[in-house]
Parts: sequence; C-alpha cells; structure tokens
Amino acid sequence: MPGSRSSALLLAIALAACGTHDLETTPFQIDASRSDGVSFVVDVLAAYRFTGTARLLEPTVLLVQGASLPETAPFDVTLRFRPDAPGGVVFPPQLDGAAVTVVLLSDPTGTGPEGEPLRYPGLRIATGAAPDLRHQFAIVDSDYEGAGTNIITIGPADPTDDVPFFRVIADWTEFEPAECGPAYYDALEVLGDDERFTLRRGERRELSIGAADAASWKVVHVLSWHRQGTCDDQAEAWTQFAAWR
Repeated sequence: MPGSRSSALLLAIALAACGTHDLETTPFQIDASRSDGVSFVVDVLAAYRFTGTARLLEPTVLLVQGASLPETAPFDVTLRFRPDAPGGVVFPPQLDGAAVTVVLLSDPTGTGPEGEPLRYPGLRIATGAAPDLRHQFAIVDSDYEGAGTNIITIGPADPTDDVPFFRVIADWTEFEPAECGPAYYDALEVLGDDERFTLRRGERRELSIGAADAASWKVVHVLSWHRQGTCDDQAEAWTQFAAWR
C-alpha cells in the first residue's frame, strides 16, 4: 500500500538521522531463596502460594519465616530485589512482623532485557488470613510476550482480591531508534474499584480498592516497551511496575 511504504520510508529516514539509542532498562531483579536449599524454579511456569511471618531485614529484603508447601516441612524464604530499585520501590513497613500470604511467580525461561536469566517475574503479598486477606504489595519484572495482549497474572486471581488489575497497552507513538529496529514505549493500564487510568513510563498514581477504611494503593509504572526487531537474545517486550499500600 502506498501509505504504508511512505510511512516506512519516513521512519527509516528518521532513524538514520537520529542514529541509534537503545532503551535504558534496569530490572528489579526479583529473587527468592529457601532455607532448605530447594529451588522454586521448576521446568514449567509456576505460581507458588505460601504463608508465614514476615520480617523486614532491609528495605528491599523480606524474610518469610515458617513457610510451607504441600508435602514439605516448614522452611524460611528470603525475598529480595535490587536495593537501588527504580522508582524508589521498597517493601512496605507494615509487613514487618505480620502474618503474610505470598504468591510468587517462577519462570524457568524468564529473561531480562538483554537475555540475562530472571526467573521470578513477579510476586504479591497480603496480610491477614484467608478468606479475609488484605493485599499490601505487588511487583512485576517481566519479558511478557505479545505487547498489549497480556493480562499480568500478578493482579487479582479472584474477583474479591483487593489488588489492582494491570494490563500493558501497546503504543506506537514514542520510540527509541535502537540498533536492531525501533523500540516503542508502552503504557500500563490500571483498574481499581471505580477507577481506570493509564500510566506512561515513570508515572505514578493512587487508587482505591476494597473496604472503605483500606489504605489507597500507590502504583508506579517504571517502564514498558516492545521492539520491532531484536538482536541476539534481546527481549521482544518488557514491563516493570510495582504497587503498594
């Protein structure tokens, strides 16, 4: 189609004029280790759910004591992400000393933006006891596939979950002329009880979910993007955000 060829030519001219500049991406580097030495990483994408008592060791390091899974003896779990996390993200202080329920995602093939192994694409943490859980924290660091089509699974698994709903929205208006083809900045759609909004990279906003006396959620969208062409082991797409009370 003439219009498509003209658009492609204009894009090629723009890229040639600008040179190349790849996206600057700094993953949270979520990690989880068990005191019994067993790995959460298996041969399939998995979601582990466990309970325990939380101890905040550092702003980005949380120990969950007395966790257990079916047919296992209790063990401790250390959850962590990089201490200089983008957006200033830390574990919320109200987790310290609380009974918590953790949902941890594990992906044996998960990678970072440059193909480096990142096996934990996200987690969420609630306080209290089922069925009366109050979610407090969620974090995602994922090379999701299919920009604009995926529902991020760290969001609500049940309609009664008091955690935001997240979805990456593909956008073709802002890009970096990366070496192997343009890389486009995407947006993050966030839904609460009565609110729906879209965050661009670096933006943050609050919203309400659940009981009237519940603290509002703070959401920061660090960065989401998808590529039109990749080199070597580069990720095709990426999303990175966190939410907490």
